[in-house]
Amino acid sequence: MSDQTPPTGPKRIMLISGDTLPLPGLPTTGAGLRAWGLAKGLEANGHQVHLLMPESAIGKYSAQTDLATLRPYLYSQTDNEYSLRRRLIEIEPEIVILQHWPLASSLQVKPGVPVVIDFHGPVMLESLYQDRADYQHLFMEKLRVVAEKGNYFTCAGENQRHYFYAWLMMAGFDVREDLIGVVPVCVSPEQPKREPFTDTVHFVYGGVYLPWQDPVLPLETLLNTIEARGQGQLDFFGGQHTFLKLPSGPFEQLKARVEGSAQAKNFGMVPHAQLIDHYRRAHVAFDLMQRNPERELAFTTRTVEYLWCGLPVVYNDYGELAGYIKAYDAGWTLDPQDAGAIRAVIEQILDDPALVAAKSANASRLAQERLNWQQAVAPLDQFCRQPCHHKPRQFVSLNELHAQKNLAMVTEAALPYVRRYRRSLPARLTALAKHTGKKLLGRRFYFNRLDRPAYVLPELTQGQRWGQTFVAEENHLSGITLLIGTHGRINTCDLTLHLRESATAQTELRTVSVNAAFLQDVKYFQFSFDPIAGTKGKRLFFEVESPDGVHSDAVSLFAYTDRLDEQRQLSLNGKAMAGELVYTLSYYL
Repeated sequence: MSDQTPPTGPKRIMLISGDTLPLPGLPTTGAGLRAWGLAKGLEANGHQVHLLMPESAIGKYSAQTDLATLRPYLYSQTDNEYSLRRRLIEIEPEIVILQHWPLASSLQVKPGVPVVIDFHGPVMLESLYQDRADYQHLFMEKLRVVAEKGNYFTCAGENQRHYFYAWLMMAGFDVREDLIGVVPVCVSPEQPKREPFTDTVHFVYGGVYLPWQDPVLPLETLLNTIEARGQGQLDFFGGQHTFLKLPSGPFEQLKARVEGSAQAKNFGMVPHAQLIDHYRRAHVAFDLMQRNPERELAFTTRTVEYLWCGLPVVYNDYGELAGYIKAYDAGWTLDPQDAGAIRAVIEQILDDPALVAAKSANASRLAQERLNWQQAVAPLDQFCRQPCHHKPRQFVSLNELHAQKNLAMVTEAALPYVRRYRRSLPARLTALAKHTGKKLLGRRFYFNRLDRPAYVLPELTQGQRWGQTFVAEENHLSGITLLIGTHGRINTCDLTLHLRESATAQTELRTVSVNAAFLQDVKYFQFSFDPIAGTKGKRLFFEVESPDGVHSDAVSLFAYTDRLDEQRQLSLNGKAMAGELVYTLSYYL
């Protein structure tokens, strides 16, 4: 728990989406619509919500949008007045909500500000269908982020909640606590006015091309049936993600089939308002996809929008939304592999407009009664009004513990041989030559972190001590985390952090050492220590050294080119330097 209990009532909330929001002139995605629904639902319940997305989410559509209109919703990935760091300072949110866990990876919020992570869908299952080489890293990163950053969590359905219980348990949370709320994908209580086309029956399909989705057999069956009847039209809305590069799966083949049909039209990706205008005039939504683990858990955003627009849906006979559709008779639920059953339903739709109209009314009622954002966000609204800091008791991952144990054994056994090689004369001369060359040429590797320019410091060798003053923002300081570079090699030197009250103090508050062999390249390492009481508001000092570091067997720290305030002073061997180290502070709250 934090030192102070936040007051109850409506809050000032920053809700950060990593995807394109449904703003004027822009197409959108399921993730963007999810963030929009959460924000609007919270606003409807009295909260002040600042909704943000990255500038990159505009992507190729920047030329057709009014940037001035969009600016309040954007944050920049560069260090300027619109950076996320400055947005946090400017808005001073009482609660931060992140639409998906990857956004939390590098986010730094003021201590005591609760962070809500919305699990919109099973990202790790989605990643399997992308054949990502970094899957194992993502797996462990998710556990780390959830354990370190999350105070409360939301997901879109009960089925998803059962799936995410396992992740929360692996991250060390006690799932007996009320720490994950179900907030279904939700829409406005004000629904679009229905004005159906009168020329023929219009079937719609809409959505971004995603590799874990396969609607080929159902859509082929639809096209074959309406072409054989000479009746009906498929209006196909879809395309590549607005800015992410994802495998398109079977969609290129499907696109060619659609464009080759006289009874189908490919509209591509269109602005969200235009899409909704078309949906309200269509007759039936076609949303059948082959079954897989990701689809079983998905609470499909596009389907909710179909229902909101009064479109009865031809939907899968699995997944949580299938139960909603059956209960309200708001469409048809079918086996997506049963071409005969699919064909029979299409024939029924073409032959019975009264049935379609009745199911259309049911679809609208379902959206109004079960997916209305003012009501749907109730668990999240309750947490925001009276937040608490759920924190993990311990970080648990049997896979990682097993891997770490084996790695430690191998590393310790190899350490003498690695040290002998690292400190051989040829290795040291080569490293010294590289160091001297970089120094003479003034070369530095620059990058942006948290929208601030940063760079790699020289190798930390014997006799060098990088120091940093800082002000603790909370009591019970319990750790200092540093970004460390190993230069892509295994090093054997020791790294020691000294924590003191000031740069001139003789007494050590805490001292922590680690062997560099156990550090990873360009990764954070936390120097943990027993909590120190009464640190809030105090200016303290830490210093990092490598007593036995030599060129070819040394690590590097990272530093920002600037510093956030005058209280933060970087030093080298006691001499003041520009900027500040890349570090974060941890507290035992």
